Amino acid sequence: MKPLEVLQSKGRATPRKSVSSFQRREGVRQFVTFTIVGAVNTVFYVAMFNLLRFAGLGPFVDNGIAVIISISFSFWANSKFTFRAELTGSARRYVEFAGVFLSTLVFSNLALWALFELVGEPTPIQESVVLVASGAALFVVRFAAMRAW
Repeated sequence: MKPLEVLQSKGRATPRKSVSSFQRREGVRQFVTFTIVGAVNTVFYVAMFNLLRFAGLGPFVDNGIAVIISISFSFWANSKFTFRAELTGSARRYVEFAGVFLSTLVFSNLALWALFELVGEPTPIQESVVLVASGAALFVVRFAAMRAW
């Protein structure tokens, strides 16, 4: 029996298993952190959207402003805490991140439009629920795209 087979037969981790185990744990850590950052960002985004509703610009413009501002917070927080990436020289990553995040803007504006078509004059609670649901629908797509970078 080869030395590696002896180690495997005794239940000890091989270097290959250790790396994949580390990668798996790191992936779980990233997903949990991404979820926490996303939850904080969602509260920030919905609060900003509802505050902007008082400006009278309309729900689609308010949503656009809220999404664009929350992109910067989310980029900073995910770079620092989720992916532990340096922010220096990150203009390309920010543009890629913003591109993925702007899909949220398109999707959420379509969801708002559908809400207005169905309800007519939705309440702020209804608007907020639709925005949170539309963001949640793209959550896994955003995580997968950002992790790939």
